[in-house]
Amino acid sequence: MALTRKMIAKIKVAQGQLGLSDVEYRKILREKFRKKSCTELSLVQANQLIRIFQGMGWEPQGWLPGVSQGVPQDNRQSKKIQALWITLHQAGVIYDGTDKALMSFCKRMTKTKTHPGKDHLRFCDGHEKYTIIEALKSMAKREGVDVG
Repeated sequence: MALTRKMIAKIKVAQGQLGLSDVEYRKILREKFRKKSCTELSLVQANQLIRIFQGMGWEPQGWLPGVSQGVPQDNRQSKKIQALWITLHQAGVIYDGTDKALMSFCKRMTKTKTHPGKDHLRFCDGHEKYTIIEALKSMAKREGVDVG
């Protein structure tokens, strides 16, 4: 039985939320199922792939394809923000390196005239996370900290 669009979308959502590159994703398909694409998987294999993703930390959250469910906490942008935050703390640029302090920074950076700001990175969209990353990179550059 061929996979439905919904199952393919679920696999792609999981891939994105886990932050798997296309190379990493295809490596899993090749090693576990000897397939090049999820469209070649059987329904049983697709469910096995979903379980593999769940074992990697992915949690399906009542999603629907095409409907925004918020940005997953553990995506690449969030990890980059956390890495920049820790690097700047270790360099002495940021006094408080705790997650609580990072979330306060996040709230300040997402605050607008009409919105009080987002309390956590998981509530930020890609553009807001990009803004936070650029602010942290500017802070690093201003203080002479190499962040790559």
